[in-house]
Amino acid sequence: MISLLTNSGDLVIAAGLIAIVLILLFLSRIGLVTKQSLPYVGGGLLALFGLFLWTRGRRNKAFAAAEALRVQLEKDQAAADEEGRGVRAGVAAFTEARAPLDDHVEALTKVMAMNEAKGEEAKARIMALHGEDLFARVDAAVARRQREGSQP
Repeated sequence: MISLLTNSGDLVIAAGLIAIVLILLFLSRIGLVTKQSLPYVGGGLLALFGLFLWTRGRRNKAFAAAEALRVQLEKDQAAADEEGRGVRAGVAAFTEARAPLDDHVEALTKVMAMNEAKGEEAKARIMALHGEDLFARVDAAVARRQREGSQP
């Protein structure tokens, strides 16, 4: 019975109005409220009941909006997870496809550095270089050549 009253707006309004009427009748019968002040007390009770209904409606709307946002958030999270899987797969494929190119660039860089090297010991040191150390060595050689006025 209580859940029926809380779920149905019309029944709550009807029960509230009946309760106000019963309270007014009770107060007038026991002599707490005179017949002249009865409309004012009734109006005050109606205003309180209206305030209750208004706050209840706002709360229900807020709960409905929060639930809609939660559902949208779950949908967005699922879409982001799906896109994330696609991005991770794309990054893995890119890295796999780029590995031979990186090896080729490093080999060409070593050849460029070997052309600059003088002596077998310098060539052995260049062959031991990898990655950033190798590229820094070649960049330094290119910068030195540009300062001297010749092209690499």
